Amino acid sequence: MTYIPAIFDTAQFDYSYFTVLYFTSGQTALSKSLDYNNGVITSARLKATIASGSFNFYLSADGGVNWESVTNNVAYPFVNTGSDLRWKITENAASSGEITNVEVVDYK
Repeated sequence: MTYIPAIFDTAQFDYSYFTVLYFTSGQTALSKSLDYNNGVITSARLKATIASGSFNFYLSADGGVNWESVTNNVAYPFVNTGSDLRWKITENAASSGEITNVEVVDYK
């Protein structure tokens, strides 16, 4: 079972651990810090399993100060490096959506 640490910023609830992200139109999910103060993060790859819907994906290496648009499951070199890795996902269609897994891998 995969647990996803995240909060939905539009609902203002702290969903600390759960297995599926359910989105309504335009809703955004933000992760808590995935890696903090363990050196400078220069690249990462976000892997999301989409069950339904259409999404925009973002990563931040600086604690959410700068969100950089990424492509699902493609390595991304950060423009703004930092030491606080986080992800953000926004449902981008006029519908709902579901993501069953989110991982950030290969970061360095």
